[in-house]
Amino acid sequence: MTKMPTLPTPRPEPGRRRALQGGAACLLAGLGALPGCGGGADVAPDDTRRAPLGGVDSGGTGSPMMSAYSAAIASTAPVVVGGVAFDVPAGSLHDADGTALDPASLRPGMSARVLAGTIDRTTVPPRAVAVDLRVSDQVRGPLERVDASGAGLTVLGQRVVLTAATRWDPALSSPPAGWPAGLPLQVWGELDVAGRRIVATRVGPAAIDAGTAVVRGVLERLDRQGGRITVGALDAWAPPGTTWPADIGVGSIVRALVRPAADGQAAVLLGLRADALALPDGAECELQGRVTGVESPRRFAVDGIPVDTGTVDVPGLQVGARAEVHGRTVGGVLWASSAQVEPDEPIELEGRIGTADPSSRSFVLRGITVVWSGSTRFEGGTASHLSPRRAVAVVGMWNADRSAVLALRIHVEL
Repeated sequence: MTKMPTLPTPRPEPGRRRALQGGAACLLAGLGALPGCGGGADVAPDDTRRAPLGGVDSGGTGSPMMSAYSAAIASTAPVVVGGVAFDVPAGSLHDADGTALDPASLRPGMSARVLAGTIDRTTVPPRAVAVDLRVSDQVRGPLERVDASGAGLTVLGQRVVLTAATRWDPALSSPPAGWPAGLPLQVWGELDVAGRRIVATRVGPAAIDAGTAVVRGVLERLDRQGGRITVGALDAWAPPGTTWPADIGVGSIVRALVRPAADGQAAVLLGLRADALALPDGAECELQGRVTGVESPRRFAVDGIPVDTGTVDVPGLQVGARAEVHGRTVGGVLWASSAQVEPDEPIELEGRIGTADPSSRSFVLRGITVVWSGSTRFEGGTASHLSPRRAVAVVGMWNADRSAVLALRIHVEL
């Protein structure tokens, strides 16, 4: 019987774990929250810890207040994640597998998970001391292709979307259209479960040791007997008879170590572990992120965290919508004291038009397709001026599948 090697599961030091078990304040904020699918344990109706919409017991444990953030790094001096500046003591910075990192290796756009102490909100920006800061990429592997529009990539079978906010390493000197197939890349960003894609916050060259690569995503197929998994469009094989981690199943968020397909050979699975975001039990939380599953108007998941509002419906719930939930975690479920779906923020783009197609009322700006309509307001010019190399500024909203921006206003430089 072959045992499937599991990737190490990062855990805080024992003293730090204890500090998270009661009275913790938990905030998951901003882009890069790590979405997933799946549920959590139900809480028995007579469990006095259950706190549906309308009231949450503070717990009163007296444990140190903690905070947790999952977002892209906005700057590195100081390290700012989710609008908070973090002091990062020696020994508190690691990669997704727990390997110590040099603070000099941090770059804006890298995805970070932060456990920290109480936030001092008397300063600008607010400050806290990081207990544990993990930098976690979404995919690391060979580039398979670049979309014709230049706004998307496929890396190790994963669809990667580039936006106006995506940063890429200066070592990638050419625009994406010039990147050759097989180029080893590392991508940080937001795992958009609804869109089955990664919305990249940073792209850089990768060092793939011994031909191995990493992908983090939704487990779409698990054939334990045949030794086959599918994550996104990536199929990987393991020897028959392999024993698998017991805590994974179809729909789980996993982190897989693979040897990429080469010379007609299939990709080989080398290691696997569950990698969904988990909140400490008994934590008072403010959760912001994408809705990744809807069971009913009262039970849904935000960034893979099961949410229960008790007897109160939440209007506007749909997979992919952004939501904000306040409440307390019990048995893996966030029991909400308040929950609401938030409208998307307008998208602002500016630059020179790449390609334009008047017949479809669209053009490409910084790799993003922009669509205008009869309700779009034009300033400085008209739709007839929208041609390649024309400088424009656009304010709009993403369409339903986030494949294009629907322009509300277009300013044309004549």
